[in-house]
Amino acid sequence: MDAKTKKIIRTILIVLLVVVVKGGSAYMKFQHKRAIANTNQETTVPADIAQEDIQPVATVNTDAWQVYEDKKYGFSVKYPQDWVTIGNFGGPDRAAFGQKKSIGTPGYDGDFFILPYSAASTDIDTVIKDVTGDHFIYEQEKKENIMVNGMPATRVTATTPLTPDWYFEGIVIERNNTIFFIENGGIKNDSFTAFYQTFKPQ
Repeated sequence: MDAKTKKIIRTILIVLLVVVVKGGSAYMKFQHKRAIANTNQETTVPADIAQEDIQPVATVNTDAWQVYEDKKYGFSVKYPQDWVTIGNFGGPDRAAFGQKKSIGTPGYDGDFFILPYSAASTDIDTVIKDVTGDHFIYEQEKKENIMVNGMPATRVTATTPLTPDWYFEGIVIERNNTIFFIENGGIKNDSFTAFYQTFKPQ
């Protein structure tokens, strides 16, 4: 095979290699774009739905629960049948609810709480900071918008790796010039969602 023929064959091989590389690259780009398109088609949520607040669903039946009414701040809420209201803990304006069997236990002041604040003298962010504070170093806090009985609310959850059993959850609702902070006392309880979902301003 003479030099001229070798040169022609080399040129043809180079051209074929370039075609294969470019063709493969184009194919990979096409597959990537198609994968993205499929992902967007499967996961994209319409704007009017994506921007809606979360509606937590209670899994505990509250039909037999007792009803607490606060005439001063104008609200009612239901609490478990075998619980009681606890007064004079953390101030006269705080509504506390807890298990009757735990009353008298040192340090026990209730399980669920509702704290009212005047919206004229504070705001939601200040209330959240006032209630949650810095309970632990490395506390991990999360905020999200939810709906409670058709009312916009803010849910605050906090955890810390230092105390795995500690789980703080608070619900902030502003109604009738009052900011209500409903919280679980730092203990995870399946009844808490059902509890705050029964909250109704009067």
